[in-house]
Amino acid sequence: MNPHTRTALLDLFYFALPIPSDQITYNADTSIMKIGGEYESLVKTSMMGDGQPVVKDSWRPTGQTYVGENAFGAKRQIQKVDFAELVVTAPALGRDWWFNNFKGIIVSVPQDQAKSTKENLVVLLAARLKEPYFEVETGHISPTINAPIEVNRRKEIVHLDIDCAAIYNRATGNVIANLSIAAR
Repeated sequence: MNPHTRTALLDLFYFALPIPSDQITYNADTSIMKIGGEYESLVKTSMMGDGQPVVKDSWRPTGQTYVGENAFGAKRQIQKVDFAELVVTAPALGRDWWFNNFKGIIVSVPQDQAKSTKENLVVLLAARLKEPYFEVETGHISPTINAPIEVNRRKEIVHLDIDCAAIYNRATGNVIANLSIAAR
């Protein structure tokens, strides 16, 4: 393996989570933008079965169809669905670990920059790998005559510890506010 392509356990990963646009308000009269009202409104997370907070991204490529036949010669049009999911787990994404008394961020934004700012705000996170680092789960459901759908599922899970977070404007490269991660 090329030594320049390996990742050391102490290397930081940077990733951004979009802030839902309905959680950013702007008052044109005062040129004030409010970002988020509480933790849940700033970053959308869900929980894995073991209670780990996660962020997910999933996609389902366009389904294909084919004609399938069972052992008795019965034929059916089969719909094939491939479902993939990328999951990032990090204890700091959980409510008890995140912001100390987060109440939202208020910033002054000129009217001519308000729309662009709102469209480009993200929570930028810096994190390190945490054991078990990376996992892959796969699954398959075979089609039947009564349920002519073939499903293939792949879930990739990355485990991280978050070091720091900030509200960041992707368009300008400016940090709007540093976010405090609760003590671990």
